[in-house]
Amino acid sequence: MSAINSTYYADVVLGFKQIPEKNYSRQIYFIEKNREIVENMESDFRIDLLDKYNIALYEIGHFKKCLDHLDLLIFDVINENFQQGSDDLFCVLLKRKAFALFNIGEFEKAQHVSSELLKIDPTSLESNLILTNAGYKLIKQKTKGIRAVAVMMLIFGICFTCFDLLVIHSFYPEQIVKVGNIQLFTIGSAISIILCLEVFAFFKGRQKTIQIQKESLHKKRLRS
Repeated sequence: MSAINSTYYADVVLGFKQIPEKNYSRQIYFIEKNREIVENMESDFRIDLLDKYNIALYEIGHFKKCLDHLDLLIFDVINENFQQGSDDLFCVLLKRKAFALFNIGEFEKAQHVSSELLKIDPTSLESNLILTNAGYKLIKQKTKGIRAVAVMMLIFGICFTCFDLLVIHSFYPEQIVKVGNIQLFTIGSAISIILCLEVFAFFKGRQKTIQIQKESLHKKRLRS
């Protein structure tokens, strides 16, 4: 490495360190402006800066752009066998990938990544959380037709209640009991269906998480 290049690299590293820790927009601008220099640095500096750049993208909600760079960063970490203190950067990046996928609605991919993480570390609360939530969202997507019918029933029940208060009570008081039964059935059924679907979605999502966690813990015990 030439002395000139070393000076450039040192200036970029020091320049980045001078940016406030939470000023993510400036961090992103700085790395993108000096991308060519950063990508030609030695692995320790390169991976550290690109990881901070990726964190900044995630923190300001640029999840798709974050994901675009994550796979290359993960490959770089594996290829260079990079270690960051006591943390396993590979697992940290996978967690970020799972959360980013979840945040853009890619629940199936988020579920897959978090399940792989849970196999690596069965005690990870973050992996447990994202896997459960992704499973919950997937079940909700699959049952959205039934949920739509229940919501329509609820709206009908509410509209029927308004009609009852404005018309039936005033002009047809003898029909109050009959109409009240219809209201009770419609609104009660709609709320029951919605609640049952919520509970079903949660427990189905949780069921897969528990299953993967048990299998991972069992394999870990066998290896030890």
